Amino acid sequence: MQKRQARIVERVQALGYVSIEELATDFKVMPQTIRRDINQLNKEGLVRRYHGGAGLSLSIVPAHTIWIGFFRNGKACEWFDITHVLADTTNNETR
Repeated sequence: MQKRQARIVERVQALGYVSIEELATDFKVMPQTIRRDINQLNKEGLVRRYHGGAGLSLSIVPAHTIWIGFFRNGKACEWFDITHVLADTTNNETR
């Protein structure tokens, strides 16, 4: 895996979704280069290719994580860890 591809995976894991345009601008490469990287990473199961970008592969999303469909900077999907919400609910029920 190339250094750029590893950084793409890190960004996807941190943000949940990144656009091809954003990555191309940040890495100072053509969008086609990013598409090739994303296609390769998709084949390896490290990210999932979506129209216009890449997101988390569902196989690497923890079971206690849910997808929230709101947008940031035009196109970012967010993942939300509900563990603390479940813990708060459980604690409130015992009081």
